[in-house]
Amino acid sequence: MNENGYSATYSPEDNKLRLYVGRVPRDEYEKLRAEGWTSTPKQNCNFVATICDTLIMNDMINDWKPETRSLLKALVAAGFELVSGDNGEDVFTFEGCDLGVGGQRGQMNNFIENLIACDEARLYVKCPKTGKVRWIYLVLGNSPGEIASDYSIPAEIFHSEADPLDTVTDEHYNRWEGRKQPKIRAADKYPQSA
Repeated sequence: MNENGYSATYSPEDNKLRLYVGRVPRDEYEKLRAEGWTSTPKQNCNFVATICDTLIMNDMINDWKPETRSLLKALVAAGFELVSGDNGEDVFTFEGCDLGVGGQRGQMNNFIENLIACDEARLYVKCPKTGKVRWIYLVLGNSPGEIASDYSIPAEIFHSEADPLDTVTDEHYNRWEGRKQPKIRAADKYPQSA
């Protein structure tokens, strides 16, 4: 919301930018109409515009897939088994997917898409030594390398030995620290339906 009390939202589902302005003086209303804005009283807002490719869909947005895939590969290489994820809207399992090799690439991509569908997610992994399932809290929006912002620590590891999950997340951080976050065109992330 800006200082005038206006706010806007974008919906990729119907490819619309909605500008909420409240009551508009008649002369401003006529100017907006002349510029192609339309009124939608059913939604209790005065104007809705369809976004064209040059405004929003060509904008570059963060692409969390490469860093997420890198973290998953590091976990598997360290002996962890990927179990499931929870992005706050959906709970989904990882059923024998490989990491983008062979015939399961689509299934792995689907798992990553689910992990990054929201701003945060929990990734559940099985520990190689104990076989216990642990969680990793993923936050999209942190600096590169900081996607794994927290994780569970079992009591038996807490006071004894080096934690293999700590090792993997530290190595991941070191590999990604200082990099620029990969980008993707919004139109590629949110394809428009024909």
